[in-house]
Amino acid sequence: MREASSYVAGLTLDIGCGEKPYAYLFKDRATHYIGLDIDVSEQKKVDICANSLSLPVRTDIADTVISNQTIEHVTSPEIFVEEVSRVLKPGGTLILTAPQLWCLHEKPFDYYRFTRYALEHLCNKNRLEVLVLRERYGAFAAIGQMLSLMIFLPQSHKAWRIYLARPMMGFIQLLFLLLDRLFYDPDLTLGYVLIARKR
Repeated sequence: MREASSYVAGLTLDIGCGEKPYAYLFKDRATHYIGLDIDVSEQKKVDICANSLSLPVRTDIADTVISNQTIEHVTSPEIFVEEVSRVLKPGGTLILTAPQLWCLHEKPFDYYRFTRYALEHLCNKNRLEVLVLRERYGAFAAIGQMLSLMIFLPQSHKAWRIYLARPMMGFIQLLFLLLDRLFYDPDLTLGYVLIARKR
């Protein structure tokens, strides 16, 4: 997201904003930064509460749309990308991240995983020209992350077990990151970073 932030400009709509964890990266680039999410809670920093399949936003209004790990939680990715394209100005930019490999989360609202070809297809159908489509790490890093999750998740209900599991997880992730650099395979990845421009 730090690298992608150089594409942010003007009125920026963050769909699935949650706590707005990356707002600090965009503050010098976005003239207005608006967070949209499907629900409101104390943890979330939501400006507009709405369903992303029917955005209450004018057509051709946003210079930038950001969607970080949200598309897997919508019931219709096709409509989601269609709505994103609708609200983007011509020449506007979409910054989207999506998982290819991850465990179930935010259950039961976890519906999809995406390949690079699925993301390209969704963009091509909706007048979005892909500028960047990059995997987030390769096969060994993804496997290391999955091993870490297998250690972490069964322990997560007891704090003392977490403290014991963390050093093991750190070692596994460092080892598998090194293996990832030595034997890089992009076909198994945690997910993708997509940057696309509306035609």
